[in-house]
Amino acid sequence: CNIYPPEAVPHVPSRGDCTFQHGLCDWVPVAAGDSDLMFEWKRIHGNQSLDNPHPETDHYGDPIGYFMMAFGGDASKEDAVAILESPIFENEPLRCFNFFFSINPVNGIKSITISKQILDESEQYVDLWRLDSSNFDGWEYGKVFIESPQRYKIVATVVRGQEANGWVGLDDFTFIDGGNEADCPIEPPDAKPPQTTSTSTAPPPDNACNFEKDLCGWEAEPMESSFMWSRVTGQDIIDNQANGPIED
Repeated sequence: CNIYPPEAVPHVPSRGDCTFQHGLCDWVPVAAGDSDLMFEWKRIHGNQSLDNPHPETDHYGDPIGYFMMAFGGDASKEDAVAILESPIFENEPLRCFNFFFSINPVNGIKSITISKQILDESEQYVDLWRLDSSNFDGWEYGKVFIESPQRYKIVATVVRGQEANGWVGLDDFTFIDGGNEADCPIEPPDAKPPQTTSTSTAPPPDNACNFEKDLCGWEAEPMESSFMWSRVTGQDIIDNQANGPIED
């Protein structure tokens, strides 16, 4: 006896799912540091008293429901970016990513892009979903199919426009494993990125480093004390029977 209609089957929680009600669920807002080329995603709710305009509720209409926000007013320059990264996905080659978004560009937001960062030597970014200077009334439903035999991350990137008064909100991430692109058509349809920009090899900001290849200019200076920073892998920890995490 199968459940009918199929859409009534309860969702089984999957890696990457997040309502943002109780935290970030391993999603990571990339820190801006002292860079004027970046600003940061923030976890907020609609009732918070903030200098920047923002949605009054989450996508369920709850004024104390949490969601992620990128405020253009937090950036000091045009073309500054705010980056939100997922946990690492592996052995999950086919997935349908569902989410809700809210955009109020007011000349303050150029674009929001959902990309796949392939975690191999190429470090290639593949644009999967993109909206340019779009304005939506309230929260909207977004969806995109992800196919990747390699380890990867999902990256949400917002680019600030000329003005400093726009914002982008994201809420309720849900990943459904399996299926194909026909089962997971892109939503809204105009979020399909142009073929000319479907792949991107743009490097991360100057102050970002994943330490996969080297130290990216960071330095571990020798100290008089008996310990110092070292760049290692989880296998190094295992081989040396040292204390520490065995995976990144």
